[in-house]
Amino acid sequence: MKLEEMKMKELFDMSHTIAERIFDNHAYPWEVLPEIGDFIRSLGPLLPENEYRKIGKDIWIHKTAKVAPTIMMNDDYNYVQWRSRFQDLGDWFNKRDTVDEWLAEYDATAAELSAQIQEVVGDETFAVLERNTVAFGSYYIYGVTAGPGEIIFSDLKLNHTEITPEDTWANVVDLESLATVDADHIIFTSDDGTLGELEDNPVWQNLKAVKNGNVYLGSNETQYNLSYTPEGKLMYMQLLADAILNHTNIQDAN
Repeated sequence: MKLEEMKMKELFDMSHTIAERIFDNHAYPWEVLPEIGDFIRSLGPLLPENEYRKIGKDIWIHKTAKVAPTIMMNDDYNYVQWRSRFQDLGDWFNKRDTVDEWLAEYDATAAELSAQIQEVVGDETFAVLERNTVAFGSYYIYGVTAGPGEIIFSDLKLNHTEITPEDTWANVVDLESLATVDADHIIFTSDDGTLGELEDNPVWQNLKAVKNGNVYLGSNETQYNLSYTPEGKLMYMQLLADAILNHTNIQDAN
């Protein structure tokens, strides 16, 4: 589809909807995304009071509706804080013992895989990179607190270099900054699972891990689908370990 064909006026007729006003002065659907949340929240106070009641911040329900027991999760329960979120879910559903048992098994698996990997790589260092699909020509360097970085550095306890952030989930860097990635091994993910523009780039080719053939490619889809939830993290940890131990690219989840 051509860009011109993706304009709002070509795709939708908003003239008969309550959302018409937020689409004014926008050409493409994605330009409206930052405003949708506030718009939806603004609708609550406009609902007829004799038909709807407010049960929480920005939550309105019809008075005749039967609502199941509901748990509201705030930003403290984001995907980065997966352990505490998992444990709280266990508390809420009276399954805390099951959750704690699962976490213990997860940590035991991580320790076992860590030992296997360290037998192969010793004290060599790792870096976890991702091609930024939002801003072309930039890359994420993952830290130790979230996603694949947490799995590699906190769970598998593999070594990292000074460029790996310890107080944020990732840093965004440009191509020039990649020259400072001096790790012995690189985990690299992208939308298509390839190096793309880095393939023949001299900055990339000059990195230690690249020269030694220690780059493990994977897809962003698999990484994002798996590395932020308990069962997913367990699966992705195994995929990462298999790639390192077998010196292959990261397989997609079946």
